[in-house]
Amino acid sequence: MWEMVEMGLIKGPERLIEDIEITRGKLLALGAYYGINDPIVLNASRELDKLILSYYKKTMEKST
Repeated sequence: MWEMVEMGLIKGPERLIEDIEITRGKLLALGAYYGINDPIVLNASRELDKLILSYYKKTMEKST
């Protein structure tokens, strides 16, 4: 139910949801400012993808 993330911090599913929403907001703002093909925006998109995958892995663990 917990996930190890960068810098040794432990995050549960609730914290992952919060991080997903924060990263999503950053992605939208960066995309509007720089355009969707900018490396900064693409990096934020990859970060969001990782968070979403982590969340779904956690929810799948809980259901099994």
